[in-house]
Amino acid sequence: MTRSTTLVRVRLADTDARGCVGDSRFLEMFEIARADAVRNRGLPYTTILARDVHALTVEANVSYLEPAREDDLLHVHCWISELSQIRFTFAYEVRLALDQALSATGTTTHICLNGQGQSMRIPSWLRTEFEHLRLS
Repeated sequence: MTRSTTLVRVRLADTDARGCVGDSRFLEMFEIARADAVRNRGLPYTTILARDVHALTVEANVSYLEPAREDDLLHVHCWISELSQIRFTFAYEVRLALDQALSATGTTTHICLNGQGQSMRIPSWLRTEFEHLRLS
């Protein structure tokens, strides 16, 4: 599978006092890219939730490399980097569309919960979809 790519334009609300994308905004971009990647597989989160499976983020990491500023177009690349029976990790690259400079990288690690909030193995039907988002 190739990486899923989401195009995001930086809004004024995304920037801090220095005029750069604020720290937490990259995590929001990761969430947007993650939802797009799964939706593009034909499996929007609403479908996953309807099957009584909830994804809980248990870890998030961001490395800031090159500032992104208001009105910049960003390519947020997303893929699954790790997949086990109980957890999955999405990896991200955020690149400036203008020159493809690497603005940030990161990962988010997730587990599945059932409707009662109990941890569970990743259902086989979901693992199959995630395999298509995994880079080897």
